[in-house]
Amino acid sequence: MQRRFALLRSRMKSASLAGLILFSQAQPGYSGAVLYVSRYRLTTRRGYVLLPMDSEPILFVAGETQKVNARKVSFITDIRSSQKSWGMLGELISAVKNLNLEKSKIGIVNMNTMPYNDLKLLSEELSTITFCDATEFFDQVRWSKSEEELELLRETAKILDGAFLKILDILKAGVDEREVVGEVVKHLVRNGVDEMIILSAKGPSFSGHLGRPEHHRFSPGEHYIFSVEAQGPSGYWSQMVRFISFGPCDEEYRDLFLAAKEVLREGVETLLPGVRIRDVVKKMVHAAHQRGLKIGEWIGHGMGVDLGDNLDVVITNENEITEGMVITLHPHVQLPKSEKGITLGDTFAVTSKGAESLSSVEIEVYTV
Repeated sequence: MQRRFALLRSRMKSASLAGLILFSQAQPGYSGAVLYVSRYRLTTRRGYVLLPMDSEPILFVAGETQKVNARKVSFITDIRSSQKSWGMLGELISAVKNLNLEKSKIGIVNMNTMPYNDLKLLSEELSTITFCDATEFFDQVRWSKSEEELELLRETAKILDGAFLKILDILKAGVDEREVVGEVVKHLVRNGVDEMIILSAKGPSFSGHLGRPEHHRFSPGEHYIFSVEAQGPSGYWSQMVRFISFGPCDEEYRDLFLAAKEVLREGVETLLPGVRIRDVVKKMVHAAHQRGLKIGEWIGHGMGVDLGDNLDVVITNENEITEGMVITLHPHVQLPKSEKGITLGDTFAVTSKGAESLSSVEIEVYTV
């Protein structure tokens, strides 16, 4: 945790910031800022952390229950609470004033997702402070994971591998998808997961676009795409997407699978420090078009303590890949004159020598 504070304060110093306010809400994809600096996962509503340049950080949560829970796990020892949003913000405003930061410049992380009234109140009560959006430099810090963080990500990936192997044990024609997903959820929860997203596509033929699991009894000759994203007990997310055939795989789908796997491989080989995100996308788009396939515009995202880590793998992303980044690639490809399509995916850690798959389950056509 001291490494994180040191990196953030170095960026704060460069930006002439006297403090940093980090905002999060208890929703996957938007909860990571507070978790990243405090180790506390919000259970409801929203929370803030104040990180001054020259004193200890303060965690602000809604309600006494969250305060009690935070004390059990948080690296931050100064934890303050209130039952009402105004009270929590009042605590934050009082802390800023008590630290004599009223005539300084303070950055706000996730400023564009803060409730309007929260930001309005801060601006009115602390009118002598210059507030600026500090989300970008916060993201730059959290994108590059330490070796300790990578080990925690590998732990989550191992749990997901176990979930997929569980599927192979119970999946067969005649079984309802809800039964399968129920067993997967039990496996995940038993291994410390409490946030997850399970998506799928199924049938003898489909576009490969993923949706919610449903009551569907599998039949021979069908195909199944299974995707699971989960936040492990350490708070770090990972994802895997695999393809399953009920009996011998349709020849056209096998060819489509092999083409999609090559498109994914082209992207993985481009995940190198110094390469721009957009160039990974261009490489994968070119690989798909070379094989006569359509490909979706959103090809992946980052992973960390936030689902997506506020890093989209899209052609407009100019950010450079850095060592320690963790990126999920999940290309969706489709035959141009057919409804047949497929999605494959895995999560990778960027090293100086290339990309390391966090999953030990091979990407292949699994037959049940």
